[in-house]
Amino acid sequence: MHKVPKHDKMHPITNTRASAILFSLVFLDTSTIVTADPTVTIASGVVVGTTVSPVNQPSATAVVNAYLGIPFAKSPPERFSPPEEPEPWSTPLHAQALPPSCPQQTLPGSLSLENYLAHTVAGDLQQSEDCLYLNVYAPQNASSSNLKEVMFWIHGGDLISGSISQSLYTGSPLPINEDIILVTTNYRLGYFGFSNSPEIPSGQQNSGFLDQRLALDWAQKNIQQFGGDPTKVTIFSESAGGFSAKQLVAIPPSPLPFQAAIIESEAIELPGNGPANYQNVSQYFNCTDINCLRNIPVNGIQDYILKNNLFFKPIVDDVTCVSDVRNSINNGTFANVPIIIGSNKNELSALVYKISGNGTYDVTQTLDTICESIHIPTPLWAIANYTSEHSHKVWRYRYSASLNDAGTFPGEGATHASEVPMVFGTYSTENATEAALSHYMQHAWANFAKNPDGGPGWPQVGTNGGIELADIGSGNRSGEDNIRFWEADSYCGTLLEYSQLLGFAW
Repeated sequence: MHKVPKHDKMHPITNTRASAILFSLVFLDTSTIVTADPTVTIASGVVVGTTVSPVNQPSATAVVNAYLGIPFAKSPPERFSPPEEPEPWSTPLHAQALPPSCPQQTLPGSLSLENYLAHTVAGDLQQSEDCLYLNVYAPQNASSSNLKEVMFWIHGGDLISGSISQSLYTGSPLPINEDIILVTTNYRLGYFGFSNSPEIPSGQQNSGFLDQRLALDWAQKNIQQFGGDPTKVTIFSESAGGFSAKQLVAIPPSPLPFQAAIIESEAIELPGNGPANYQNVSQYFNCTDINCLRNIPVNGIQDYILKNNLFFKPIVDDVTCVSDVRNSINNGTFANVPIIIGSNKNELSALVYKISGNGTYDVTQTLDTICESIHIPTPLWAIANYTSEHSHKVWRYRYSASLNDAGTFPGEGATHASEVPMVFGTYSTENATEAALSHYMQHAWANFAKNPDGGPGWPQVGTNGGIELADIGSGNRSGEDNIRFWEADSYCGTLLEYSQLLGFAW
């Protein structure tokens, strides 16, 4: 029988989940847990949640029902293998503590975009291979007879870091402000999610992507019991999460588990040779088969990978990952769902500053160094145009605000991931303009989730003579200006050629 974590006062809390509760207190420091026990019954058993008062909301007394750390897969998963359906539990699951993060690969000084650019990393959170959990946040009036639209988040982190237990996601006022269900999910990362093992059958090697698909399947089967409408699920995502969402749209599960997609700053940057790195790890631990590697302590593997800067890329298997979404569009496998796609005005400013010696020499001399990083705005421009030209509904945006500029270097601007706390409403200051822009973005994203065909509030690509790019927060305004694509895309035609040569474009 699957061992279900118990957080009840009548039972001692030990080991992993004890630490998880401590971490839940630390990483929910921007929220107040209110005593309450909302309860639902799903196929696996009874789930007892708690209530949380989110940050940055108009009413200090408003709370959401929070179900934290629900297993969407058998826990722990077998290392490198596809996830399995969760086993049922016979006593109530007290889903009241944030789950541990999947093992991270945060490498200071590495070439990872997320290490340079991500707004928040999860390297300081508790880590465990027993990590395939999701969180559900619901308005208190949501029920199986009062269904809400569902926003399903796939976090970024270059497929090597990130967690749903980051405070960036745990205190979101989205469910209250927009009357929606919010679901956030963990998935396996780095070597443990994309091992590149030749012993795993094709189509099963990207276990991290398979985790995401099983979590979506869990939502289809169970979200109605939490007050969510399974026919109205919108995936939204950022960076490597955006790359994941792109793959879900390009080769979607059947039946289709989502009605729309929001892709923010889609990108991954994983240097090196994945299969060769897998062999490198095997040889170091004197392993001749995958079962040997399954028995190596996780910390030992992490230490070796970190010291040697080894990366493990998703394998193109045409089951969970494609190299070119145009093929999916042309052959009709691309999901026919409305899409929002966009990037930030200063995606690479942090990276440029870093590799220019923190401003000690001319940044223009570093452009050759960042040629492999042109794949954020340029491919998004190309993908948006191509999908629109093939009769798909697409809306584009550029996030330009620098209201939440951390001031960590000159000219930071709207750098990579700076829009995420605005979308989640977990921005850290009390600036009125910042709050207004965050409310605007929450509303635009949620409106799209509620009526994808109607769009987020600005013109659809191909419908307004090219004046269809929503420049969000330009001049630190709390809204958007509709501008012509060429104002943001003037360089994209040239850069797309390089992006295609480097394999980043599609």
